[in-house]
Amino acid sequence: MYTIKHTVQQMKIKKIRKIYGITQPQMAEDLSVPKGTIKRLESGSLPAKDMYLKYISLMYHINYDWLCDTSEQSLKDESYITFNPMHQVSILFKQLRPEHKKIVMSLMSELVALDHKDARNTSAPYSGE
Repeated sequence: MYTIKHTVQQMKIKKIRKIYGITQPQMAEDLSVPKGTIKRLESGSLPAKDMYLKYISLMYHINYDWLCDTSEQSLKDESYITFNPMHQVSILFKQLRPEHKKIVMSLMSELVALDHKDARNTSAPYSGE
């Protein structure tokens, strides 16, 4: 039997996973837990223990209090994620094959060089952001 508490937490875990565009096995790998753990958390067959909520909060920069909040109203709150583009890039980068990682690194180097060149050609100082 599902309680509102478990249903809300299941939905939040799935929502976080969907935001980052990762599968259940990928999330399990990120959190260093067995492959079936995320499936079991999302289905409710495994209670969302504090340990799992802390791991998810830390790994995906999610507000821990929001994650623990089991009210249905909290599902509508969009301030739970501390958006960190570098973290999202890191998660996506880990999913690439080695040969594609080399291509991404090369492209990033070229883009940085272009940004620096553009900054020298304008009167505004380059901020790096």
